[in-house]
Amino acid sequence: MNRKPGDWDCRSCQHLNFSRRDSCQRCGEPRSGDLNEYASFGGGRGGSSFGFGGSDVRPGD
Repeated sequence: MNRKPGDWDCRSCQHLNFSRRDSCQRCGEPRSGDLNEYASFGGGRGGSSFGFGGSDVRPGD
């Protein structure tokens, strides 16, 4: 099977998926690497919904 631009490998099972898929065809693992997936992490307020946020936490940690 030929890889086309935008096709992606599942991080869990390494199955080659078409670019149109949001999750792996084989195992159902969500597609990783999308900006929207990471932009919503932590609520976009610089904090975290997991209770972390002490003074020793710096951007990028």
